[in-house]
Amino acid sequence: MSLKLGGQIIYEEQIVYKTGKLFAFVPHIRILPGHLLLCPKDEKYTRYTELPSELLFEIAIATQMLTKVVEEVKGMTLN
Repeated sequence: MSLKLGGQIIYEEQIVYKTGKLFAFVPHIRILPGHLLLCPKDEKYTRYTELPSELLFEIAIATQMLTKVVEEVKGMTLN
C-alpha cells in the first residue's frame, strides 16, 4: 500500500509509523541521520494552521514517541 503526499507517492517501504490519521516516513532526501516526516493522512489539510487541536495533540504524542525510538536505534540525541 502506498500513500500520497501532495503529488508524491510514498511507498510502503518508506513508511515507519502509521495510525488511522497519521503516517511517518523516511524521505528520499534526508537532511540528517534519523530524519523522518510525520504527516496527516487526510489531504484536505494543506497548512499547519488548519489542523484541528485533537490532531495536533496526536502529532505531538507521535513526535515524542518517534524521537525516542530514533534516539534509541541511532544512539543519538535529537534536539
